[in-house]
Amino acid sequence: QRAVFYRQLAWHPDLNARMAEELAGHADYVALHVRGTDRSLEAPTARTLRDGLTALADSTDERSLFIAADSQGSRDRWAAEAAVLGFSPWSVRAVDHDRGKATAGLDAMLDWRLLGRSRALVYTAASSFGEEAAVATGNVDGCFALSATAARIPFFRTSVATIAPRAPAGSHPSGLPCGTGATSQPTSNA
Repeated sequence: QRAVFYRQLAWHPDLNARMAEELAGHADYVALHVRGTDRSLEAPTARTLRDGLTALADSTDERSLFIAADSQGSRDRWAAEAAVLGFSPWSVRAVDHDRGKATAGLDAMLDWRLLGRSRALVYTAASSFGEEAAVATGNVDGCFALSATAARIPFFRTSVATIAPRAPAGSHPSGLPCGTGATSQPTSNA
């Protein structure tokens, strides 16, 4: 239901124009959403993210990979990691990570729309931004919701039970989905 709702939203023409610019040359793609600065304890480790990307690579022939991250350093790091796995990574050309600026909000909406238009994505399970983008894909079962590892859990003041339920139905407690991964045909939700 929510995926249909997201596809029917009317967006501002300026955001639509930026979306069209970013999609030039990227008809089909998969995606990675990295949360590393403001929720670092809830984020999966680099190893878990790498494992998620590997699982994504194994589940699809698609090699175009959109990367949305909350810092330029994260974007650069994961672009390099993704290239090693055979992906052709790309990101929004100009992005403002300063949350004090209105342009950062517009850039975040552009990232979210691009994540939601992907065929499948790897994201932090504790991120509602990533979770709703996975819903918007229309292929939530083919997405990879990654949780913080057990080594990080003791740093939380919450229980594991408050983190684990964010993984989509049909996924393993590790955050990796059961089954074959991204198998559904995408629908256009640009």
